[in-house]
Amino acid sequence: MIAALSGALVAASVSGGASVAQEAPTSDRYVVTLAQPSLGAAEAGLAPAAQAPVTSDAITQQQDAVLNTVDAEPVHRYDTALNGFSAELSTADVLELGTDPRVVSVTPVRTFVPQQDVDADPGTDTNDSPSFLGLDEPGGVWDQLGASTQPALTR
Repeated sequence: MIAALSGALVAASVSGGASVAQEAPTSDRYVVTLAQPSLGAAEAGLAPAAQAPVTSDAITQQQDAVLNTVDAEPVHRYDTALNGFSAELSTADVLELGTDPRVVSVTPVRTFVPQQDVDADPGTDTNDSPSFLGLDEPGGVWDQLGASTQPALTR
């Protein structure tokens, strides 16, 4: 269910009028989210009281136990906002982890790149945001901060 919600959230964030291209995955990397709470969830009081304390070491052990079922090495580990990892996985690994009760979701890594709409009105393209927000105008925020031009943000 969380995977479906994640997909819906991505679709919602992409379909808000912005023109976005989704690049095909360049690898077989997936983000695997575990059911056990993260450090942030525990700190916010979202971990069950009867559960063992949530620590970085405990999270690493949980992740290692799941990784060992598919013999994968983590590319990245996550423990603060979510308890999970990213790893290069085969189709068989994805299917196996999808049935593991310790796993909440297995989501492919995707890259989304904004596309510039050449027919868009000025101010609606992300490249025009500084002007649209008045950041680069005389007396604007950049001028007030002594940085009236930001070449990295201009065309």
